[in-house]
Amino acid sequence: MIPLRSWDGEEEMVFLCSVPLNPLRRGTQSLLQNPHRMHAAVEGVLPPNRSGRLLWRVERSGPNCELLVMSPDLPTLDHIVEQAGWPGNDLGAPRLADMAPVLGQIALGRQYGFRVTLNPTSTTRTPDRATGGQQRKLAAAKSVRVGHRTLAHQLDWFLGRTLGDDTTWGFSVGSSPADANVYIDRREHLQFTKSRGGPLLSLDVATFQGVLTVTDAELFRGSLLQGLGRAKAYGCGLLTLAPPRMSDVVEG
Repeated sequence: MIPLRSWDGEEEMVFLCSVPLNPLRRGTQSLLQNPHRMHAAVEGVLPPNRSGRLLWRVERSGPNCELLVMSPDLPTLDHIVEQAGWPGNDLGAPRLADMAPVLGQIALGRQYGFRVTLNPTSTTRTPDRATGGQQRKLAAAKSVRVGHRTLAHQLDWFLGRTLGDDTTWGFSVGSSPADANVYIDRREHLQFTKSRGGPLLSLDVATFQGVLTVTDAELFRGSLLQGLGRAKAYGCGLLTLAPPRMSDVVEG
């Protein structure tokens, strides 16, 4: 593996891992149905005293399903394979890629095809249906955070952070909504609990795909390593990159 020099001069290694999941197994279904359970499984790939952030995302394509994990150190994935993968099958073995070459090639103006699942939200004092916790905040004259649930609002939220040169995460998808190279590939409204009998949590997520241009190399590296937006514990924020293709470009 190639060591990557971190910003403070110390060596670090970052890995992108892919774990094929067997959707017919009960353990897989348990993890897929509850992001909090999947979060706990992903947290187990490294010791608790680690440095750096773990990011993850579940990818589905027809009957196929895989777990992507970006890890700040060499992860141990055996427990996930045993519970939800294809143990003993070479075709189901996890795949690991060293991220150092990718991070080392990031530069101003460089273009990548990208994919990321995010939790678009905004704050308000007039939610449509306030939960118990939100009602207590509203009673204390505080704003509450709510998820954007329509495709148009989710796309507007993303474009508000990625158009032009002065962007939130160090990359741009265009100069205006008319020429933005991005579309929403998948949308989900997730509901789950952290424990049996606990309060029901809701999460609105959208998967964005397209072509980006780096506008600030240092900020972009930080976004890639630390993740984008909120709900990172629940499968959001992992930005994956690939060489741009013509099929990634959104036609106006």
